Amino acid sequence: MLGTVRAPDDDGTGSVSPVPPAPSPPPGDPSATTAFGDDVLGRWLALVCAELALDAAVVAPLVPAVLDRVRDVAHDVVRPGAPLTAFLVGLAAGRAAGAEGGGAGDEGAAVRVRLAQVDALVAAWAADFAP
Repeated sequence: MLGTVRAPDDDGTGSVSPVPPAPSPPPGDPSATTAFGDDVLGRWLALVCAELALDAAVVAPLVPAVLDRVRDVAHDVVRPGAPLTAFLVGLAAGRAAGAEGGGAGDEGAAVRVRLAQVDALVAAWAADFAP
């Protein structure tokens, strides 16, 4: 349901109770500015990074490249493949960064490597299946 964030109860039953979302700051409010900007997407990404304990300073520079790759997948391969590809890039990058024992900088590098791999796959796909 839009407008309501749902969080697990602490009673261990797995049930959920509605938690009202934090009010959005008015446009131009300095508290609205995040590493991602002060628009809805920026505030959303800042909220998700905070919830998932991700460093926004590492994530923010990767956003344009991720959006470019998922756009390419959506347009050149198949639309539902776009969010799933982003998920797989994150999963593979997290696994690689964890295996290498690296820190936040290594996570960003791991994402860039996986995005380059996807870029090559999209190009090959487009060449093989172009109309």
